[in-house]
Amino acid sequence: MEDLVILNKFLNAIESQDIQTITDCLHDDLKMINPIGTMDKLKYLNFKKSLYSAFPDFKYNPKIICKENDFYLVKINMTGTHTGVFNISLTGGTQYIDPTHKRIVLPEQEMRYSIKDNKIYRIIAKNVAGGGIIAILRQVGAKLPPQFLISTIIGVYSVLRTLNSLLNKNSTI
Repeated sequence: MEDLVILNKFLNAIESQDIQTITDCLHDDLKMINPIGTMDKLKYLNFKKSLYSAFPDFKYNPKIICKENDFYLVKINMTGTHTGVFNISLTGGTQYIDPTHKRIVLPEQEMRYSIKDNKIYRIIAKNVAGGGIIAILRQVGAKLPPQFLISTIIGVYSVLRTLNSLLNKNSTI
């Protein structure tokens, strides 16, 4: 299957919250690299389930921009309304956040997707001020657990090392 077809299928699935199609689109060795750390396939799917449960109207509003080397650049604008319990223990926290009914709107964020064996193999979320999981938690008024601050520092360092390796060694993640 053509890479762009696979990517579109995946983006449509995350937009429609179709967990089965998302699962089918992901490589078993998936790594989702974001500013608070790296998720494997299971953690990524559990996070999506928690997010969709907490924000039933959650949207990514993705736009494919271009292909750069082995990655497709996609810009997203995340929105949603917090109407369900949000389990943030999946992201390093130890708490559940009851519905606040607050609407979240995050700034545009760049995502990079690579495909291997007709599956989404790597996802890299670019750190953006006012974006990501920390921004979601802040916008719903949650108190950030201390481990989020530590995870964020470690995660940013890990992402920078990975990107540096990619840029300097022309290797894959």
